[in-house]
Amino acid sequence: MNWESGGNRVRIVTPRPLALALALSVLVMDCARVPGPAAPAARALRVALPAGLMARDIDHPAHEEFATSILGNVFETLVEIRDDLSVGPGLAESWHCPDERTWIFTLRPGLRLHDGRALDAAMAVAAINRRLSVSWGRTHLEPVAEVRAEGARDVVFRTREPFLSLPERLDQFMIDGGPGPDGAPVGSGPYRIVEWKPDGHVALQAIPGHRKGGTGPPRVEFLPARDGALRVRLLREHKADLALDVPPDEMVRLANEGFATTARPGLRVIFLGMDVRSPSPFRDPRLRAAVSLAADRAGLVAGPLRGFGEPTVQIAADGQIGHDRSLLAPPRDEATARALLAAAGRGPGLRLELDYVPGKYLEIDAVVVALAGQLNAAGLQVVPRPRPYAELIDLVESRRSPFYVLGWLDDSRSLDSSYATLFHTPSPNFGSVNGGGYSNPRVDELIEQAQLEEDAPHRGEMLREVTRVVVQDWPIAPLYRQSDLYAHDRKLRFRPRLDRSVIATEFSFAP
Repeated sequence: MNWESGGNRVRIVTPRPLALALALSVLVMDCARVPGPAAPAARALRVALPAGLMARDIDHPAHEEFATSILGNVFETLVEIRDDLSVGPGLAESWHCPDERTWIFTLRPGLRLHDGRALDAAMAVAAINRRLSVSWGRTHLEPVAEVRAEGARDVVFRTREPFLSLPERLDQFMIDGGPGPDGAPVGSGPYRIVEWKPDGHVALQAIPGHRKGGTGPPRVEFLPARDGALRVRLLREHKADLALDVPPDEMVRLANEGFATTARPGLRVIFLGMDVRSPSPFRDPRLRAAVSLAADRAGLVAGPLRGFGEPTVQIAADGQIGHDRSLLAPPRDEATARALLAAAGRGPGLRLELDYVPGKYLEIDAVVVALAGQLNAAGLQVVPRPRPYAELIDLVESRRSPFYVLGWLDDSRSLDSSYATLFHTPSPNFGSVNGGGYSNPRVDELIEQAQLEEDAPHRGEMLREVTRVVVQDWPIAPLYRQSDLYAHDRKLRFRPRLDRSVIATEFSFAP
C-alpha cells in the first residue's frame, strides 16, 4: 500500500495591529461585519474509470462493477463489508438472531432519504424485495423465506434453514425509497446524482450534514473512458485527479512525471467460460482440459500485465473460505493439450469464437490476443469477438455464448454465494451466471449444504471440495487474479479498497 501526497506548505498571514484597529473602527461606526479573506473552495474530485453509469435504475442489467461503485455513494446497504472482509454496520446499527432461523436488523434512528422522507423498515423491506425480483438477488438470498418490517426500525428475515452468511450477503442489496419525481430511485447516501449523461458520465453532490460526509469532496465527477490511454491522458491534462486500471506500462512513467501510483493485489479473477452442454464441443471434458493446459497463465501475467497479477485456477483468493492452497496453476503444456484434442477427436483447426468485452478489465484486449495465440498454437482456431458488456452478460445469463472471457470479484469472506451463482445447476434461485449450463449433483449438494452450515470449519471444507471438483471438471478455466493499478494527483489522499470501490467520503486533498 502506498500513501503519497504532496503540495505546498500552507502559509498563514496574521493582520497587523493598525489594520486590526481600522477594522474594529469600521465595526463600531457602521455596525457592519467586515468580511475576512474568503475560504478556498473545497476541491471537486474527478475520477477516470473504464465504464460509467449507463442507467440510474439500480437494477439495470447493464450495470457492472463501476456502476455499482458509483451508486454506492448514492445508496446505502443494511451492512457494509470492511476492507478486511469483515461485516460492519451500514443502515443497520445492529443485528441479532432470536432463534436459528430469524435475523433482526435494527435501523439507525433518524435516517432520511435525499427528498427528506424518513427511511423506515417498511421502505427497506420494499427495496430488498425489489432486488429479490431479479435473478442475482434470488441467488444471494435463496434460503430466505420472508422479509418483513416490525415497527419503524426492525427489518426481519425469516429463513427456511439456519443461514449463517446472511449478513455479508446483504452488502449487495442497495436500499432506495422508490422512484422520485424524475423516475429515478431516491437514496440515502452521502451524495446525490446531480448530472447524468447516457454515455455514463455522472456528477454527484455531497449531502450537507450527512453522518458519513466527513472531509469528502463536495462534488464528484466520474469520467468514463474505456481506453486506458485516454484515462492516463485525462490525468496528465489535469482533467482527472484519479485514474483506475492504469496500463501497466504507464505506471513507471507516471511516477517519474510526479504522479502518485499504487499497485495492490486484487480479488478479480479473469476466467474462460465454456458451454458444457450438447451440441457444444466443450461437452467433452478433454477439450475443456486441453484449453486450460494450452493457456499460458504465467505468460499472460508476465506479458500483457507486466507482472501485475497472479496465475490461478480457482475463483477464491487465499484467505477466503473456499480457497484450496494445494491447487496451483499448472505450467502451459502444449503437448498434452494436443494429445487431449486428438483423443477428443478434435483435429487442428477447430474454430471457436471467443466473446469478450473490450477495455473492460486490465489490458484485456492484449490478453485476449495473446490467449488466442496460445490456444491457436496448440491446434485450435480461436477468433476473438468483442461484445458490449450488456450484450455479453445477456448471452452468459441466457447460456447462449459457447466460449467467453469474464471477470469475477467477490469481496466477501466466504465464496458460497459466488459458487451458487457460477457452478450450481441453473434454476430460478441458482446458477444465474452459470453460462455454460454446468451441472454436477455433488457440487449442487455441497453448495446448498454449505450456505446453511453453522460450523465454520466444516463449511470451509465443503467449499474447498467444490473448488477441487470444479478444477477437475473445468466448466470454467480461471486464468489469473489481476492487480489493481491506480495513478493520481499527489495531493489526493485515499486508501484503495480491496473491493475496488470509489467511496468519495474516504477521499480528501492535501492543502
